[in-house]
Amino acid sequence: MLGPKFIAGGDYNSKHTLWGLRLATTKGTELSKVIQEKNYSFLSIGTPTYWPTDGNKIPDLLDFFVTNGISSTHTTSNQVTT
Repeated sequence: MLGPKFIAGGDYNSKHTLWGLRLATTKGTELSKVIQEKNYSFLSIGTPTYWPTDGNKIPDLLDFFVTNGISSTHTTSNQVTT
Protein backbone atom coordinates (compact mmCIF):
# COMPACT_ATOMS: atom_id res chain seq x y z
CA MET A 1 0.00 0.00 0.00
CA LEU A 2 1.55 3.27 -1.11
CA GLY A 3 -0.83 5.67 0.62
CA PRO A 4 -2.11 9.06 -0.58
CA LYS A 5 1.35 10.52 -1.32
CA PHE A 6 4.05 8.60 -3.14
CA ILE A 7 6.82 8.64 -5.72
CA ALA A 8 7.46 5.26 -7.36
CA GLY A 9 10.14 5.09 -10.01
CA GLY A 10 12.50 2.92 -11.93
CA ASP A 11 12.66 0.72 -15.01
CA TYR A 12 9.01 -0.14 -15.61
CA ASN A 13 9.76 -1.82 -18.96
CA SER A 14 6.40 -0.42 -20.08
CA LYS A 15 6.36 1.50 -23.31
CA HIS A 16 3.75 4.14 -24.07
CA THR A 17 3.58 7.39 -26.02
CA LEU A 18 2.18 9.15 -22.93
CA TRP A 19 5.63 9.28 -21.32
CA GLY A 20 7.61 9.88 -24.50
CA LEU A 21 8.01 6.63 -26.41
CA ARG A 22 7.36 6.09 -30.08
CA LEU A 23 5.04 3.10 -29.48
CA ALA A 24 2.88 1.45 -26.82
CA THR A 25 3.09 -2.11 -25.50
CA THR A 26 0.40 -4.02 -23.61
CA LYS A 27 2.16 -3.33 -20.28
CA GLY A 28 2.45 0.34 -21.15
CA THR A 29 -1.20 0.60 -22.13
CA GLU A 30 -2.28 -0.99 -18.84
CA LEU A 31 -0.02 1.28 -16.77
CA SER A 32 -1.28 4.31 -18.72
CA LYS A 33 -4.89 3.34 -17.93
CA VAL A 34 -4.11 3.06 -14.20
CA ILE A 35 -2.29 6.42 -14.18
CA GLN A 36 -5.24 8.12 -15.87
CA GLU A 37 -8.00 6.33 -13.91
CA LYS A 38 -6.36 7.05 -10.54
CA ASN A 39 -5.45 10.62 -11.58
CA TYR A 40 -1.78 9.93 -10.87
CA SER A 41 1.02 11.96 -12.41
CA PHE A 42 4.29 10.88 -13.91
CA LEU A 43 7.74 12.40 -14.22
CA SER A 44 9.69 11.73 -17.38
CA ILE A 45 12.61 13.46 -19.05
CA GLY A 46 11.10 12.51 -22.43
CA THR A 47 14.39 11.19 -23.80
CA PRO A 48 15.90 7.67 -23.84
CA THR A 49 17.13 6.17 -20.58
CA TYR A 50 18.14 2.84 -22.15
CA TRP A 51 20.76 2.45 -24.88
CA PRO A 52 21.00 -1.12 -26.22
CA THR A 53 24.38 -2.60 -27.05
CA ASP A 54 22.89 -4.09 -30.23
CA GLY A 55 23.30 -1.44 -32.93
CA ASN A 56 20.13 -2.67 -34.66
CA LYS A 57 17.96 -1.71 -31.68
CA ILE A 58 16.71 1.80 -30.93
CA PRO A 59 17.25 3.57 -27.56
CA ASP A 60 14.11 3.79 -25.42
CA LEU A 61 12.71 5.59 -22.40
CA LEU A 62 12.04 2.91 -19.76
CA ASP A 63 12.82 4.78 -16.52
CA PHE A 64 10.29 7.24 -15.14
CA PHE A 65 8.36 8.01 -11.95
CA VAL A 66 4.67 7.65 -11.09
CA THR A 67 3.52 10.07 -8.39
CA ASN A 68 0.48 10.99 -6.37
CA GLY A 69 -0.07 13.90 -4.00
CA ILE A 70 3.29 15.52 -4.83
CA SER A 71 3.11 19.12 -6.01
CA SER A 72 4.89 19.81 -9.29
CA THR A 73 6.54 22.78 -7.56
CA HIS A 74 8.65 20.20 -5.68
CA THR A 75 9.96 18.45 -8.79
CA THR A 76 12.63 19.20 -11.34
CA SER A 77 11.86 17.31 -14.51
CA ASN A 78 11.59 18.28 -18.15
CA GLN A 79 8.06 16.91 -18.20
CA VAL A 80 5.51 16.67 -15.40
CA THR A 81 2.18 15.37 -16.58
CA THR A 82 -1.10 14.63 -14.86
